[in-house]
Amino acid sequence: MKNSGLVVCLPDGSYRYHHILRDFLRRKADGQGIDLSINYITASYYLLETGKLSAALDYAVKSGDFDVIARALYWVFGQGATIKSVEEYCNTIISTVIKKIPINVLESNMYALSPCTLASNLNGDLDVFYKWHAKINEHLKNEKNIESWFLTGIWLYEFINPLNSVRDIIEIYSSQFSAFDTGNQPPPIVTCNFPFFHRSHRDYSDFANDTENLASAYTSALNAIYGDVVVFFTLGLECGVLYEQDKLKQAKEKAVTLLSQLNESQYTEFVFSAYMHLASIEFAESDDNNAWSTIRKAETIVEHKGLYLQKNLHSIITKHKLYKGDRDAAKEWLSRYAADDSGKLKFFQIYQVFATIRAKIALGHFSSALLLIGNLEKLAADYRRPLDQIEAYILKAIILWKERQRTAAIELMEKAVLLAQPYGFTRVFANEGAAILPILQKLYNRLNTGSENSDISTFLRTIQLFANESAATYPGLTSNLEEGPVKLSKQQTRMLMYLVAGKNNRQICEETGLKLNTVKAHLFKLYEKLEVNSATEAVLKSYRFGIIDRNATND
Repeated sequence: MKNSGLVVCLPDGSYRYHHILRDFLRRKADGQGIDLSINYITASYYLLETGKLSAALDYAVKSGDFDVIARALYWVFGQGATIKSVEEYCNTIISTVIKKIPINVLESNMYALSPCTLASNLNGDLDVFYKWHAKINEHLKNEKNIESWFLTGIWLYEFINPLNSVRDIIEIYSSQFSAFDTGNQPPPIVTCNFPFFHRSHRDYSDFANDTENLASAYTSALNAIYGDVVVFFTLGLECGVLYEQDKLKQAKEKAVTLLSQLNESQYTEFVFSAYMHLASIEFAESDDNNAWSTIRKAETIVEHKGLYLQKNLHSIITKHKLYKGDRDAAKEWLSRYAADDSGKLKFFQIYQVFATIRAKIALGHFSSALLLIGNLEKLAADYRRPLDQIEAYILKAIILWKERQRTAAIELMEKAVLLAQPYGFTRVFANEGAAILPILQKLYNRLNTGSENSDISTFLRTIQLFANESAATYPGLTSNLEEGPVKLSKQQTRMLMYLVAGKNNRQICEETGLKLNTVKAHLFKLYEKLEVNSATEAVLKSYRFGIIDRNATND
């Protein structure tokens, strides 16, 4: 029968009827009034046991038997049928169950409701998540003899609930579950398939203010339930926070230690994320060769063990290419993976959305990029993710600066700096390289007019130093965009010619008879128009824009 053409071989080696034969048999059954519900139930149970979630749920729903549907969802939530891909999980639960089963029926059964609650959070439906989470807590008060593995899944909601801080999570687990032993079961989809530990199922910026003590308390509170999983995850959290604070040497030590301890086959997602951390650190160190070597190792992991990680892997690859102004990378991303910018964003798409925004900026598609940023800002605020908010503000400021909305760009950059300062996060700025240098300089000049913002000014100066270092490697998202002609005044043109001749401020004063403050004021305006921060940059950019003929100056 295998060679008859009546069946089709699937990628996993199993077989199914050819769709023409399948549809024919279904029509025959319908015509004869045959009840297929028992067949659907049998198929659902078989597919659950073989780990084929989507098909199993589809047949369970087709059976019309809610007990079967509830059992299928019970398996899905914490047994062997739980799939690895967050995207597939959400799409399957929403399309197969939530859209087809009456809500009141779902809400009446805790076991059926639980996977739907998780899916609502991962899909970006926080209002639904809060409502159903409360319903589950009501069920828990009346349910007895709940299996430990199921409770472990329920407690996962405390991790992903944006209303809980890290300290809240530690308190909840320490006070309620310290004596509970589930056999060290790993929490499902703990990374949300995201590439970074500290920006995964929740933002762990809280760690920045007391990393060592919080890491110890976090591990202690959760270790009885999750065992090695929480030890590895906490190490990844520490690595991520240190990276954001530009403590690259310490972050690298954490990443290398983590990779040395992880079992690739057992912790595929953790290995993938650890490689993403290490590559990001190496890029920050301007060690591109090792960074791309690390990326290739991650690609091998994804290819052999986790194709569902591919989109987020390519979002990180694209980001680093775009830092160097690679327009081809922008076009490739938009043609293959671009996130939908037509409406509400899905939580599990955050990294893909950032890559799409960057690609649009690199190609000059500012209007659609701003629409996406608006949606992303709301998602980041609702989920209480300061790092996502900071990054969104920075990208929006870059767009507004290029559109000559300078005041608005500076105000947004200030919001980003104020949000980052309590955590000491500088790397999220530095990575943008030359694209944000003029905005940072203008903001620094404004803040430095008084002493009331001295702490912020000091922090901003640190950001500028790191961004200047990165600018040597990263020309930035907008580096390849065509710019309009720059019109200089006679005095600015005069100052530029002195710079081309290699004159310093003192020499310019001597030759022009102008006071030093006057020369500095003219140079400041010149730098502002050219969007540069030094004499060398001003000269190079004037050559590039044709403001000055390089050959004529050499005659």
